[in-house]
Amino acid sequence: MTAAGGHIGLGTTSQFGAGQDVVAIANASAAPSVHPADGGILFVKDGAFIYRGAKGAVTRTAPA
Repeated sequence: MTAAGGHIGLGTTSQFGAGQDVVAIANASAAPSVHPADGGILFVKDGAFIYRGAKGAVTRTAPA
């Protein structure tokens, strides 16, 4: 969803840290428990950016 100020929010419309033209991602309400057949899933848990790959590997790419 695009918010005021050119921000993009996934699951949020107000958490932009006083930045301009930023992307904000809310914590996942439930982390994915099944890996995708092809590709990957990006999500946030406890403020950390996490990737779940097609073979089931879960990688914390950016700690909180």
